[in-house]
Amino acid sequence: MATLHGYSPRMRFDLVVNTMTKNAVCEKKIYVHGGGGQWRPLLHVEDAADAYVKCVEAPLDTVKGEVFNVGAEEQNYQIYKIAQIVSKCVPGTKVTIKGKEVDKRFTGKRRDLNERDYADY
Repeated sequence: MATLHGYSPRMRFDLVVNTMTKNAVCEKKIYVHGGGGQWRPLLHVEDAADAYVKCVEAPLDTVKGEVFNVGAEEQNYQIYKIAQIVSKCVPGTKVTIKGKEVDKRFTGKRRDLNERDYADY
């Protein structure tokens, strides 16, 4: 499931679009941490609910044991771009980008995987 966004009766403000929108409306400021180059696949909460309903209503033989990816490549955004979009929707909002992106999961050189890496699987 992608990162959800959108209005709901029990709002979540730990999700990137919702947090940025709240800060833009309440403070006219959006802070982007870590440089903003991180990617987030987005999905509106209503689309997520529709996906769950379709799975529940589908014949069990069709969905049993299956995995469903919900989202679309076209909805995959970098954090700084999300901030730009939200700021355009809430006039007068200032976007501040803090720090630079550092992925602490990699301590050495990162190498790209290729077909040889999967030869034994």
